Amino acid sequence: MAKDKNRALVATPAYQRAEFSLTMPSGAEMAAGVEVTRGGILSIAVLVSAILLSSAALVRAARVEERFADR
Repeated sequence: MAKDKNRALVATPAYQRAEFSLTMPSGAEMAAGVEVTRGGILSIAVLVSAILLSSAALVRAARVEERFADR
């Protein structure tokens, strides 16, 4: 009986679902939906963190270059 309980837990992955709909005053409509697993959320977080970190490094490098451009 314990094996059946464990099998049921493994067989049902946990999904996060989100839906969005927007209607403009002009009558245009837009709808979107997404379904992501826990691993997907983790990978999205890693990608966003990498993008933010790299953009911060680029801004810092540009500021250092500005400082030395006048010399």
